[in-house]
Amino acid sequence: LFIWVITIFLNLFTFHGQSIEVPDFKGMTMDEIQNMDGSKRFDYVVVDSVYDLARTPGSVISQMPFAGSHVKRGRNIYLTLVASEPESTKLPNLVDMTARQATALLETYGLKVGKIKYVPDIGQTVLKAIFKGKEMSWGAELPKGSKIDLVIGRGGKGEKVIIPDLIGKSRDEARNTITG
Repeated sequence: LFIWVITIFLNLFTFHGQSIEVPDFKGMTMDEIQNMDGSKRFDYVVVDSVYDLARTPGSVISQMPFAGSHVKRGRNIYLTLVASEPESTKLPNLVDMTARQATALLETYGLKVGKIKYVPDIGQTVLKAIFKGKEMSWGAELPKGSKIDLVIGRGGKGEKVIIPDLIGKSRDEARNTITG
């Protein structure tokens, strides 16, 4: 009798033989899921978010268990949502890099090269990075996928440069003379 009572209790407690089909939540927002009939039969856990410009922010991109699976009432449904804002990254220091090196490094950080502007300078390397018309400092936080405009030196083109006499000057005096 005791074993029979425990078996009945366990069948009721564990919902033995009872299952519910998991609906397809893809493309739905959490508000839509909560307002859906039968949504209270599951517990929802957001496990990840992925930024996708082509999809609605806050909508479900994947779920586990998959739609059509049979689970018991009260089980967790793990959801991956579309993030409302892109992940951010730091602008790497590109000073003294060629256009090719800077492009490769920006791509590894998830950034894109926008326009390239060449200005008179002795080197053919990156001088500045510009985002939305504003000069950015190295290490600034930017959204991934942002386009960064680069200001690059045009190079010397074989022009003669007058080198000032620096003999006998201190390091600071020499630096001031050169920059002047």
